This record gives sequence, C-alpha cells and structure tokens, in this order.
Amino acid sequence: MFLNPSLAGTVFGIKLVYIRIICGLAAAYGALLIGEHVYLKEFLTTDENSYIFQSWLFLQGQISQQSPAGVDSFYHRMVINDEKIGWLSRYPPAHSIWLMPGVAVDYPRLMVAVAAFITVWFITLAGERLSIPIWMTVGLLFASPYFWLMQGSVLSHTSGLAATAILIWAYLAWLEDRRTNFLVIAGLAWSFLFLNRTYTAFLIAIPFGLHALVGLYRSPALHNFIGTAVFAGCSLIGVILFLIYNFLTTGDPFLPTYLYYNKSDGLGFGIRNVPEFNFTPQRGWEYIKFNLETLNKRLWGFWGSLIAWLVLTFVGWKGKGISLLMLSGTLLVFLGYGAFWFKGIKEVAPVYYYETLVFIVLLSGLGLSRLLKINWRIPNWSIALTGFVVLAFVGHAAARTFYVHGVEIIQRHLEKGQYQSMIRAVPPNSIVLLSGFPRDILDETSWNPKGIESDPLVMRAGYGSRHLIHHYYSDRNIYHVHGRPPQPPVLLDDINAEIPVLWASKMKSKTGTRIAHTRFAEAPHDQRGPLAFGIKQYFVPGEYEVKYFIKATGEQEEEIGVVELLENRHKNRLAVQRLKAGEKTVVFDVKIDKVTLVEPRVHFLGRGRLEFDRIEMRLLEDNVSNQETAYN
Repeated sequence: MFLNPSLAGTVFGIKLVYIRIICGLAAAYGALLIGEHVYLKEFLTTDENSYIFQSWLFLQGQISQQSPAGVDSFYHRMVINDEKIGWLSRYPPAHSIWLMPGVAVDYPRLMVAVAAFITVWFITLAGERLSIPIWMTVGLLFASPYFWLMQGSVLSHTSGLAATAILIWAYLAWLEDRRTNFLVIAGLAWSFLFLNRTYTAFLIAIPFGLHALVGLYRSPALHNFIGTAVFAGCSLIGVILFLIYNFLTTGDPFLPTYLYYNKSDGLGFGIRNVPEFNFTPQRGWEYIKFNLETLNKRLWGFWGSLIAWLVLTFVGWKGKGISLLMLSGTLLVFLGYGAFWFKGIKEVAPVYYYETLVFIVLLSGLGLSRLLKINWRIPNWSIALTGFVVLAFVGHAAARTFYVHGVEIIQRHLEKGQYQSMIRAVPPNSIVLLSGFPRDILDETSWNPKGIESDPLVMRAGYGSRHLIHHYYSDRNIYHVHGRPPQPPVLLDDINAEIPVLWASKMKSKTGTRIAHTRFAEAPHDQRGPLAFGIKQYFVPGEYEVKYFIKATGEQEEEIGVVELLENRHKNRLAVQRLKAGEKTVVFDVKIDKVTLVEPRVHFLGRGRLEFDRIEMRLLEDNVSNQETAYN
C-alpha cells in the first residue's frame, strides 16, 4: 500500500497521513483564495482561456468545433480557428482534460485546488523517502510566494507541478522498494507531463532516463531490467498519445497544434512569432539571466533565495545519484528555456521553471535536515533564537514579495474586470461586439468558452461584421461595448444588409496626401505605393457590385494606378484593373461562394495624378441558404 510509510509515523501524536491531509487542504484552499481575491476570478493569460475552451470541447465529446462564419471576428490568441482543422486550443490536451470536472461545474479553479492538494501529498511522501520531516517539506513549499502566485492561476504548470511530484515520489519509492508498480505510476506521471508541458517533460526525462540506465548497468538483474522497461514503456504511452492527438487535430502526427498555430513557436533561434522579432542566442541568454534573477528573489521572497537553495543542495548532497538527478533536471529546465523565444509572464515569472519547484524543495529539505542533525555544541536557546530569526526573516520577506506582486495582479485585473463586467451585463441570447479596447485586454476578453453556443457570443467589431451578423446571427440581440474605460453596452437596432460607404480618409496609406475625406497622390512629389488599404469587409455568399470613385490624370495612355479587390486570408485577387489617364469610376462585379473577408486596395504607380474618394459595396443578390448555419 502506497501510504504505509506515512501511516507509520506521527508528529505530536498525530498520524502523518492526517497532517498531510490538513496541509493539502490548506494548499487547495489557499489556491482558491488567491484565485478569488488576487486574480479576482479572472484569468492571467489567454492560455487559460484556451485550456478551458478545449475542456468544454472534450466535455461535448469533440476535439474541435467547426469554425464559425467570420472566423476573424472570433479571433482569440492561443486558439486555432480556421476552416481546415476547425476551432480548438493550440495546446496539448492533458491540462484541458485535467480541468474538465471544474469546467463541467463552471468553476475550473476547482481542479487547480485539487492539483495543489496532490502536489503537497506527493512532495511530502517523496520527502519522507528522503528522510525529510513533513513540516520541513511543507514549510519550504508554503514559504514560497512563487508557489502561491502560480498556484492561484489556471495555468497548465499547476497540474504539471502535481505530475512532477508524483513522478519523483514514485521513482524514489522504486529505488527503495524495487516494486515495479511504482515505475508504472512514474511512467504515467511523466506521460501526463509530456502531454501537458512537452518541452519541460523532455528536459526532465534526460536525467531520469540516464539514472535508470546507470542503475541497470550497475545491477543488471532481471527484475531491474523489467522495471526499467516498464518505466520506459509507460512513459512511451504519453509520446504515442501525443502523436495520435496531433494526427486527430492537424492531420500530421509530427505537427503539434502549437506549431500549426504558429510554425515559429518551436525551439531555436531566428525570426520568431513576427518578422520584426529576431530571437538570437544572446537574447536567449538574457532570458535565462532574467529568470534566474527573478527566481533568486521570488523563490522565498528575499534576494539570495536561489543561492540559499544551491548551498542547501550541496550541504545535503545525497548519494546514489539522487541529488544529481534532481539538480540536473532543474538546471536543464533553467538552461533549456533559453532556446524558447518567449520570456514568460512577468507577474508570475519565471513561469517555465515552475515544475522544478518540486526538486528545489526536496533538495533544500535534504540540506536543512542535515544541518539540524549536526551537533552544534551551542546552547539550545541559541539554536531556538537563530531559528526564530530565520523564520521571521523568511516569513516577512515571503509575505512582502507576495504582496508586491499580488497587488500588480490585482490592479491589472481590476481594469480588465471593468471590461468583463460590461460584456456580462447584456441580456441572455446576445452578441457583444467589442472595439476600442487596449490590445491586451481585447485579446483576453474576446473569447467564447463554449464556442458558438456561448452566451453572450463575443465578437470583434470591424471587418464590416454587421453585414455578416445580419445574415448569420440575426436571431440574437446585438450590443456594442467600446472605449477606454468601457462604456455601457449599447443595443444596435440598425443591423441590416447594407455595407457602409468606405471613405478614402478612413483607409491606411503609404503615399499621397489626405484632404477632407479624399486622398490624392501626384508625381513627382509622391512616390509610388499604396494609396489606400487596410480595411477589410466580410462578404456573404452572393453577387456584389464594388464601385471605386477614382480619377486618374496624366499623359495619354499612361498607367497611373491599380485598383484591386483581394480575398485577404489568402491574398488572392478577386478583381484587378490598371488605371490609365482619363479613367474615373471603376466597377467590379464579383461572385462570392462562401463567407469571405475582402480588402479593396488602390495603388499609385508614381506617374501622373491619382485621386481617390470612396468605395461603395452593394450586395445585389445573396446566396445564403435558409438551411445554412452560423458555421462555414
């Protein structure tokens, strides 16, 4: 029975299993309190939105949902939404699966609290295997503001920490008892971690794999061989499931969803995420330094926390490769994320190191245990006074650090909460159009936790979305929330098929001059380039007339400009015409077979004079079937 070692011991006459339950419940309750009162029931990042959306999909028995009509209006960072593979999270599935019970009762933080309980349970079991007193293991964990700030979020690292605690406990139990069932648990825990925090799991696997192989080499008994094979086989389950999930989502077992979302999101250096961002080894090293400097303060609240950990690690160094196993796993994660382009989330930095907290606590506990066993040959009152001073110092530092960064999170979520409250203030069966929000808040609030079934259904204004809504979402009330700070929702009762006139002055330009609502470019003063671009408009299936009010003057037969209509997602030209001197109005008749985001453009060729006034777009005849749904 797994609990035998803990049931045998007591502290002040209380069985360790009861102490473990109490401490686990304290961790769980603390995580919930922080979620409620520091995070203000909001989410720290769009990552959490993505996990919760995928959890809801799993609860519906789906891996993805068909993309809705007008995918750009439903854009949300960290969520894939396209016609090819549908609407789903960009992340591996484990954390979303973990959150499912909480999402089912509309309280995902419930499962974060469960993860906190499991972390305490198994890290203390692992500590007992290393002869670390339970109060010391719990004390080191609970004294960390890093632990509490992270555990109040709904990030995947929270369940990742629990999986790492199970992994190290089960592996230590195998080393002590040589019972193969412990390696089954260890392998499955690593599989969960791999399906959750893939890169972290890979880095941690290196020292575990080497330690197991060295142990087998030194003691090549059949039982050890079988145990090592079982550990590898159960770990391989996670890899196989990862490949299957990739195949089911992207159609390619070797193409994870996060790389489908953005192919530059993998490890390595070069252009990443956006063309302007060149991720160099030097920048990666700066990330490592930043994260280590941050952890040096946030681990236990005082500057030098990381240094104290290293000292305790070497003071309590344990043979048979156990300390080396945990130290190397920690350092590999520290260094490995120097090859990833994103620094992390500053409020809870260093976010990517969180799973190593299990190793850090256990290594520190080994050091403290050894220090307490030394016969210092000094009066007991001196030892007690020293202990009191250390505890007071660490407690004050930890509380202060938690307070400082907790206030940062509160302030950020107070602002975001204003926007969320306006979005939630609309009646049932509504659509909320968002505009004028700060970019980061727009990214975090424009999400739909239940896909097209969300209520309210949140869309981004723009893209001429009212035209789209008239044809596909007219069964809902439409509200507009905009501004900074956000204004109360405004009911829109003018939703119809008409597309507003697109004035030249409203469009972007890289050449020419604006006068009133028109733009003009004239050689030789103005260089060739786009005179008007950047505004997109949804077209539903049907026939359209697109009329450009424009005037080209110059020498006879001289080409002055180009007008075109692009299908923006793929940059395909739906229509194009080169303008010669003397030409004025240009009319395109286009037929659209499916919901399409179009972008009209006007280019000046650097000759003569080109004047552009407006564009009028008119639906001549729609081809939206009565049976057609809000899905593409």
